[in-house]
Amino acid sequence: MNIPAQLVIGSQIYNKLLEQEKEKFKLYKKYNNFNLSEWFGDNYFYDDEDLMAFWGVKNLNDINGSVYIRKFDNLSREDEKFWRSLSLNGDQIKIYWC
Repeated sequence: MNIPAQLVIGSQIYNKLLEQEKEKFKLYKKYNNFNLSEWFGDNYFYDDEDLMAFWGVKNLNDINGSVYIRKFDNLSREDEKFWRSLSLNGDQIKIYWC
């Protein structure tokens, strides 16, 4: 059984990857220089709280990095464990099961 998924990672995880693995990801967006008191979300983050939780910060102005996306036709639980192991404190990683 195939379990399609989208893997969303931040630059902290992306920078750990070998070039060959980096080529499998697409840059989604750079997040920095927030001058807004509130941010209302985009395709991968529901709102400012979700975005801050992803980056592991308490203030939008502390976010400075890029988000990368990779689509999987079949992401196993073992694959999920591997990707989550690259994260510090569970930050900068999201998986959307399709």
